[in-house]
Amino acid sequence: MYIHYKGGETVLISTKEVAKRYGVTNRQVLYAIRMKKIRGKKVGWSWVCDTRYLPEKWPVRGYNND
Repeated sequence: MYIHYKGGETVLISTKEVAKRYGVTNRQVLYAIRMKKIRGKKVGWSWVCDTRYLPEKWPVRGYNND
């Protein structure tokens, strides 16, 4: 799910797209939002993240990304 604004820039993406971008699971993205490691907003049943506020590297440490 993408939400476009006037400039044509994609600003909000679903947690599924965030997971794909960082190579993590959707549950890890939701956990990161809950722990306030990344910003997310609930729209209806879905969570979305603003691409402007996503970090370059996955913020939550795990076994695969030290």
